[in-house]
Amino acid sequence: MIAPTLRTTDRQSALSAERFFDDIPALACRIGSDGCLNCVNGAWFDLLGYSSQSLVGKPFAKFFHSEDIPLLEKELIRCGPQETWDRFEARFRCQDGGHKWLLWQFKTDPERRSIYAVAFDVTDRKHEESAVRRRLTASNLRGQIWTPFTNGSSTSQTLQVWADLLQRHLATREVRIWVPAQSQTRPVLQARSVHPVAAGESLVDSEALETFVREVLASRTSLVIPDIHAEPRLAQHREVFRDRNIKAIYFQPVLSQEQAAIAALGLFFATECGAAEGYFIETTAQEMGAAWSLLALNENLRATKRTYEALFRSATVGISRIDSDGNVKAWNAAAEKILGWRSTEILTRRFPIAGLSERELFETCLQGAFAGKSTLRIEIKCCSSIGKPVDVAVSISPLADAEGVTAQAMVVFEELTERKRASRSLRLQKTIAETLAGASSIGDPLSAVLATMCGEFGWDCGEFWQLYQPDQVFKRAANWHSAAPNAVMFASESQDCSPSAETELFRQILREGKSRRFAGCGHDRTFPRSDLAGRFGLDDAIAFPVAAGRGSDAGVLLFFANAIDTPDEAFVALMATISDQIGQFLYRFRMEESLRQAEQDLLQAKKMDAIGRLVGGVVHDFNNVLTVILGFGEIVLEEGGSNESTRELLTEVINSGKRAAALTRQLLTFCRKEAAELVIFDLNVTVTEIEKMLRRLIGEDIELVTELAPGLRRLNADPGHIEQIIMNLVVNARDAMPQGGRIVIATQAVELDASSRKTFPGANPGHYALLSVSDTGCGMDEATRSRIFEPFFTTKPVGKGTGLGLSICYGIIQAHDGEILCRNNSSSEGCTFVVRLPAAAISSQGFPEEP
Repeated sequence: MIAPTLRTTDRQSALSAERFFDDIPALACRIGSDGCLNCVNGAWFDLLGYSSQSLVGKPFAKFFHSEDIPLLEKELIRCGPQETWDRFEARFRCQDGGHKWLLWQFKTDPERRSIYAVAFDVTDRKHEESAVRRRLTASNLRGQIWTPFTNGSSTSQTLQVWADLLQRHLATREVRIWVPAQSQTRPVLQARSVHPVAAGESLVDSEALETFVREVLASRTSLVIPDIHAEPRLAQHREVFRDRNIKAIYFQPVLSQEQAAIAALGLFFATECGAAEGYFIETTAQEMGAAWSLLALNENLRATKRTYEALFRSATVGISRIDSDGNVKAWNAAAEKILGWRSTEILTRRFPIAGLSERELFETCLQGAFAGKSTLRIEIKCCSSIGKPVDVAVSISPLADAEGVTAQAMVVFEELTERKRASRSLRLQKTIAETLAGASSIGDPLSAVLATMCGEFGWDCGEFWQLYQPDQVFKRAANWHSAAPNAVMFASESQDCSPSAETELFRQILREGKSRRFAGCGHDRTFPRSDLAGRFGLDDAIAFPVAAGRGSDAGVLLFFANAIDTPDEAFVALMATISDQIGQFLYRFRMEESLRQAEQDLLQAKKMDAIGRLVGGVVHDFNNVLTVILGFGEIVLEEGGSNESTRELLTEVINSGKRAAALTRQLLTFCRKEAAELVIFDLNVTVTEIEKMLRRLIGEDIELVTELAPGLRRLNADPGHIEQIIMNLVVNARDAMPQGGRIVIATQAVELDASSRKTFPGANPGHYALLSVSDTGCGMDEATRSRIFEPFFTTKPVGKGTGLGLSICYGIIQAHDGEILCRNNSSSEGCTFVVRLPAAAISSQGFPEEP
C-alpha cells in the first residue's frame, strides 16, 4: 500500500511544480544538456510572443543577441550546483524580430542533467539607463566640444576632434563632416572618423553621399535614411554598406548663430537610429554651431593678430607702441634698423629723441594721441644707439582698448637721411650746373662752386688745382675760404707756398681716380702744408680727382676743415658726379677756346691768303729787279780789274743780291707760290758760311758761339730755307737781348725711338739732325710760348717787327717733315729754339741718296 501512495504523492508534487512553473510571471525554462530548450512557461508567449511549440527543442543560444552570446556561454560554463543563482543581463530576440533586455538567473539540476533558467524583463530600466547615459554623454560631449579652444586648435583640427567625439559617444560606424566650399559647387569633406573595426579604411565613397549633403546644406534640416537598402539613390552601393555593416545614415546640418548652414554631419549606424539618437545629434549640432561661431571669431582674431604681427615685423617703417607713461612697449625690426636700438635695450625706456625742443614737440603730440587726436607728420631728430642724430618723419596715432579707452599710442617713423641726402644732392648739382653754365672764364665760376660746396658741407677752405700740359705741373686755378679768421689766414699764407710739394700727391690721386681723406693732416708731417693746417686748426682734409676729355682737363679738388666725416658710398658718388660736372666744364671751356681760336685762325688764314696774293705779285717784280742787279753786278765784277777792295765789295753786293733772291723764294714758299728745292747738303757747312754775316747782323755787344757736332748726317732740304730759319732765330735772339748777351748755335745728331715722343711728340723713330739757337735774354712765359708761331703775332713794339719770322720758320720746318720747339733755359735766363730735321737716307754704298 505504501508504494502506490508514494507514487501518487510524487505525481501530485510534479503536477503542482508544473502548475507553479506555468503560473509564475517571470520567464522560466529548462535547458537540456544538449543546449536546447526542454520546456518553457506561458510567460514566453505573453512577453516575447513565442508559443511553447516554437521554442521547445530549439537551441537556447539562438535567441540571444549576437553581441551577447559570448556572455551567455561564459555564464553557462560558470553555472554549477550552488544554492545561489548567477545573474546577468542580455538581449533576447522577440517573435517580431526585436530584442528585449532580460535579467537571467541559472541553476543546475544534476539529477536531470539540465539547467533551470528564470528571466525578468528589464527593458524599461535599460532604456531609462540608456537615456540617462545619453543625457550624460550629451552633456559630456557638449563640454568636450569646447575642448579644442583651450589649446588653440585650427578649424580643421577642431572638426577632426568633433568627428572622433561623435563616433565614440554614439558608437557609430563612422562620422563625417562636410563644409560648404565658397568657390566650388561640391561640398568639401573636412573630417572623418573611422570605426575601429575598419581602422584606416573608409566605409563608403564620399561622392555617393554628396547629393544628400547638398540637400541638407540647402534645406538646413536633418535627413534620415533609416534603411540604406531601401534607398534607391544608394542602390549601387548596397553591397558596400552591407559589407561594412551599415544600416542607417543620419545627416544633420550645423547652423551658425545667424542660422546659416556652416557644416553637415553624416553619422553611419549599424542599427536603426531612433528619436533618442536624433535628439542627441540635434542638440550636439546646436552646440557645435555655437562653438563654430566662436571658433570662427577666434580664427578671425588669430588671423588679425597674425596679420598685425606680420605687418609689425616686416614693415619697412619703424613702429613702436608707447604707454601713458611715455615708455616704449613694442619695437619692430625696422625701428631697430633705423636707430640701432635693439628691442631688449629700448623696451621700458623713453622714445629716443635728440634735442630738448624736439622732445617737447614729441611729448605734446604724444599727449594729443592719448586725448584721441592723431599727428599725421612731424620731422624731428632721433638719437641712435651710437649717439648720432638721425632725421626721421614721425606719425602718432591713439590705440584704444575694448572699452574705447586710449591706453597706448602708435608711433610710426621713417628715416629721412637718404631723402634729404638725395634732395641736397639734386640741389647742389643744380646750383653747380647753373654756376658753370655759360661761364666765360675758369677762375670765378670754380671759386663760386668751391664756395657752394664748402657752405653745403661745412668746410672752411676749398682749392682747385688744374693740371697743365705739357709740363705736367699743377697750378691753383681757383680757391675759396670762409670768413673765419683761421680760414682767412690759412688761405693767405697758402698763396706763398710752392705747389711742388703737392704735385706728386695730386698725381697719385689722379692715377688712382679715388677720393682720399686726410684725417689729422695738421699733425701729419708727410702731408704738404701740414704746418699751416695744424697752426690754424684745420686738422682734416679731403681731395677728389677731376678728369674729363684729355689730360689738360684734369685736376684735383682739395678742401680743409676742422673735422671732416669719413665719406660713405653715397657721398663719394655725389662728389664723383660734381667732379664730373667740373671736368665737363673744363672740357667744354677748352673746346670753346679751341673753337674761338679756330675761328681766329680761319680769319688769319683768309688775311694771309690775301696778303700772299699781294706779296706774290710784289715778289715777282722784285725778282725781276734783282735779276738786273745781279746781272750788272757780275758784269762789273768781271770788268772791275785787279783792284782787290773793289772786287770784294762787288762780291758782297752780289752775295747780298743772291740772299735777297733766296728771301723772295722763301716769301713765295710762305705764300705757297714756290716749292722748295731739295738738295743734299751739310748743315754744319751752311752754319759756317753764314756765320760772318750773322756776326755783322747781331752787332758787337752780342757774343756768337757755334757748337757744331762732327759726323753730322747730311740733310735732304732746301739750303736757302734752312739759312732763313737760322737768320730768323738769330735775329729774334738778338732782339731779346737789347743790353747784349750771348747766342749759341749748336748742331747734334740723334737717333729717336718710340720713347722719344715725350720730348718730340711728332717724331717717328729714325735718324735726325738737331739745330738749336739759345740766348741769354728775358725768356718767354707760357702764354707767349703758346702763340709765337702764329702769323703776325709779335711782342715787339709797333714798327719793330712783322710777326712773320717765326711763322715762316714754322711753315718751312713743317714742309720738311720737321719739328720746332721752344723752351726756357733751366737757368731761368733766356730760351732755346730746337729744330728737328730728318737726316737724308743712306744708300747701300754708304752715301746719301740723291733726291
